Amino acid sequence: MKLLIKNGFLISKSYYGKYDIEINNQKITKVAKHIAINDHKLIDADGCYVFPGLIDAHTHFNLEAYGAKTLEDFPKGTRTALLNGVTTVIDYIIPQKSETLLAAYHRRLKEATGSFVDYTFHAQIVDVNEDFSTLIRKLISYGIKSFKIFLPKTENWYIDDGKLYIILNELKKYKNVVLEIHAENSDMINVLTEKLKNEDKLSVKYFPLSRPNVVEYEAVRRVISINNKVGCNIYFVHLSTKDALEEIIYWKKQKNKNFNIYAETCPQYLYLTRNVFKIKKNYLYTCCPPVKSLSDKIFLWKCVRNSIVDVIATDNCVFSKKMKFRFRDNFTKIPMGLPGTSMLFHFVITESIKRRLNLRNIIKMVTSTPAKIFSLYPKKGDFLALKSDADIIIYYPKEKWRVNVKRLNTVADYTVYEGYEVYGKILKVIFKGNLVVDNGKLLISQPQGAYIPR
Repeated sequence: MKLLIKNGFLISKSYYGKYDIEINNQKITKVAKHIAINDHKLIDADGCYVFPGLIDAHTHFNLEAYGAKTLEDFPKGTRTALLNGVTTVIDYIIPQKSETLLAAYHRRLKEATGSFVDYTFHAQIVDVNEDFSTLIRKLISYGIKSFKIFLPKTENWYIDDGKLYIILNELKKYKNVVLEIHAENSDMINVLTEKLKNEDKLSVKYFPLSRPNVVEYEAVRRVISINNKVGCNIYFVHLSTKDALEEIIYWKKQKNKNFNIYAETCPQYLYLTRNVFKIKKNYLYTCCPPVKSLSDKIFLWKCVRNSIVDVIATDNCVFSKKMKFRFRDNFTKIPMGLPGTSMLFHFVITESIKRRLNLRNIIKMVTSTPAKIFSLYPKKGDFLALKSDADIIIYYPKEKWRVNVKRLNTVADYTVYEGYEVYGKILKVIFKGNLVVDNGKLLISQPQGAYIPR
């Protein structure tokens, strides 16, 4: 039976206003000011906003790192995602020790079985060898269109400038392929961390001193400078500083460059400041890069408002309180990362309302823009008839509630947003044309998510 959503106020890249949506066979089949009720199952969205299902373009489910393993595997993490309005995630293929990137690809496909939302992957490059060109070509044939590198020496994932140059030159050969960069200067981090160690300052309150703003700024500037001679599309993940974004603003304004440059930030950098490292449970707020100063946060919001930031994604990485508490006196061993996917929708909507931002522009940062950058558009991220999957959020704006970790339906045992006041609530989530969440209740027992080759 066809599904008909009537009287809702649509907000997406292509629509802004009151429209009806007809759905059949997992797809949006028609969008119009008025669609007559015929043989439809009806959902009345009067008084509600209607959004495309969100894309969290930066998640880490079933991650083994820092001597620990995240609490969320794909079934658990994507169940939480679906209940909170995220219908597509982009996770990572990261080779384990002595594992090839191709072997990691097949492993991750198996691990993602049982996902409640659709998913795809960024492939993380940890080395370059003589078969590198063949490897990239094969991964692209498998539907991988985005790759990632680490500049810091985290978990031995470090890529030096020579390898960076090789990677940029290889990826630029392919249309619509993007290289993500975790941009922090490895040598500076190592020197500063060693200094803190010698001064017996490894407790979490000193953690921000190991990664001052210049660490991110220098790495961003260096990557762009090298790439300016190459021309690969580049995407900086989890940007946290005014300094780095000022550099990106400069390069975005250059008309004669032969590459696209994209900027991502995360809710934690828009919400928290480094004052959290002064509190007793500071270990719960550890992530890389660390959250920064109030002035950085203010500038980040300016960049969101002016669409310098292209994408808001979470870098979701769920470790338990116990895992973090264990190394509260040695930040070099603490498992880094914060729970995030469960709050993405609630945070961006609430802050848009509170700050009187252009809600349509903000919604694009978590729907159509990541879909376009990562070759998912128009299948994901919009309401285009006969093209877009019927992944839809129906949101009621006239209610307020305060966050507690249990209400987020997550296996995480804490959230850094505890007590945060949320504006509005998700009434319904439709995924692939089926009503799957109704007033906070999951209506399906069998996962319906699938891998999306791009």
